[in-house]
Amino acid sequence: MRRSILNLSATGLAMTLAFPVVTGSFAEQSGFELIDGIDGVPRSIIIIAVDTLRSDRLGCYGNPSGITPNIDALAADGVVFERHLAPASWSLPCYASLFTGAAPSRHGVLDHSQFLPEEFHTLAELLQLYGFQTAGFVGGSHLTSIFNLHQGFEIWEDEPNFGSFFHSVPRAIDFLANREVDCPPCPKYDGPFLLMVQGYDCHTPYFTPLGLGERFDPDYTGPVHDRNLLTFENLHLIRDQRLYENRKVPVATQPRGMPIDTPALPLSTRDIDHIRAHYDGAVAYADLWVGILLDHLRETGLYDKSLIVLLGDHGEDLMEHGFFFHRNALYRQNIQTPLILKFPDNRY
Repeated sequence: MRRSILNLSATGLAMTLAFPVVTGSFAEQSGFELIDGIDGVPRSIIIIAVDTLRSDRLGCYGNPSGITPNIDALAADGVVFERHLAPASWSLPCYASLFTGAAPSRHGVLDHSQFLPEEFHTLAELLQLYGFQTAGFVGGSHLTSIFNLHQGFEIWEDEPNFGSFFHSVPRAIDFLANREVDCPPCPKYDGPFLLMVQGYDCHTPYFTPLGLGERFDPDYTGPVHDRNLLTFENLHLIRDQRLYENRKVPVATQPRGMPIDTPALPLSTRDIDHIRAHYDGAVAYADLWVGILLDHLRETGLYDKSLIVLLGDHGEDLMEHGFFFHRNALYRQNIQTPLILKFPDNRY
């Protein structure tokens, strides 16, 4: 594993991924000597986006709990960016920056009522010009086609809404196994490709399959379960370790110190820690699916040949600043996310 302390955001990542393709083609046309491989560039670029993933939950970023063995194994073969900062604290502007290399102030996708203008060229569009097949299997929501972030993707599957890697990883594996352009009669495609795989497994609500949430705090009893606090709605009724369950509007987004004239139920540190345990369970569940995808890449020989990028679009506040969520602040926990690059043949 190589560690980099370079400050990098999604605004620079798109251009970083496109650079070897453009320069490789230019070098070929200009007669420069190229490194081994497909014209000096990766045959495949695979982006794995784990929505709402904090870097401090991963072993490769110093977490000793061992809940992410598959991501950590990927990191051991690649470069870990220790200060990867998201350009925003929620998904829509972050993914717009990831695909375009533009800051949110430039691309203007700042609200649910906005979409990416056609004038912006995406990473997928650029790679198409150089003969890459492009496919995305994502969890909808801020990546639904209505926001136009799918520009340049020949295949873009974005259902169900707020979908899991449970939905996107099997579809991505089917794509890798069959790689046909549009229909069964089409000849099998064996050229370079860009693959985007994304899941919302770490996003609220923290309902984790396989009982993984309870795995990290199995003996807990209390209001987290008794009052069903893991739902999206109820998590937003918690402010400064107090539950305002009679409120009709969320309190999580209100400034700290602002009076809230509603009776509240105090929550203990153990209650808060149990909610955090469910977030950790969600991270562990996402890691399981990342492992399934990486295992398939290894079995098919694509792992060594591919440029693999794993990232979190933004982070999550886990009551460090009085709330559970991310969009309403730019604290470190909201914007410092993992970025791991695994190069072909582990060369960097």
